[in-house]
Amino acid sequence: VTRFDQYVDGLPVLGGEVVVGLDEDRGLTSAATSLSNATSAQETSVSRTKAAAAAKAVVAKAHGSAASGLIVDDQGVWLYDDELVRGPQIGTTSVRRLSVTDGSAIRDTVLVHAGTGRVLMRVDEIAHANRRICDNANVRAAENGCADTSLTVKRREGDAPAGIADVDKAYDMLGATSDLYASLGPVSYTH
Repeated sequence: VTRFDQYVDGLPVLGGEVVVGLDEDRGLTSAATSLSNATSAQETSVSRTKAAAAAKAVVAKAHGSAASGLIVDDQGVWLYDDELVRGPQIGTTSVRRLSVTDGSAIRDTVLVHAGTGRVLMRVDEIAHANRRICDNANVRAAENGCADTSLTVKRREGDAPAGIADVDKAYDMLGATSDLYASLGPVSYTH
């Protein structure tokens, strides 16, 4: 799979790309596009410092007391097109894209309008597991036998160990699997 990013007036376009699938002989097998129709970008007037302060404030508010030692990385000015991004329906505009992290538990992307300095969007980039482990004591359960209201649910996300070896092992292994995928970052799989 080969990806080509879209640029308008020298700015990268959020979500603007062409994805091409090739076989082992480099022959075309598939192509998908997500492109903006924009032909120009707006001028930017918001400073990096002001955008960083706005991003840091919105992340601190979202994460509350857990947000300490936040570090802001300005990833530059990008073109935002609401035809490509699920977010505010504001048309096409220039935004500052900032990454805000505490180095471990917080990693948010924040888009700040490059003209007004208003925060347009905050996205939590860390996927959070929501494990639910059921034990039906080796009795076949009916369909949906592990619904969250079921008595067979022995351990939920954040619960202390249940004291049932198989339940606790399943919980730990699902957590390890989730951590592995999170460490790989965004990955695309195609067949």
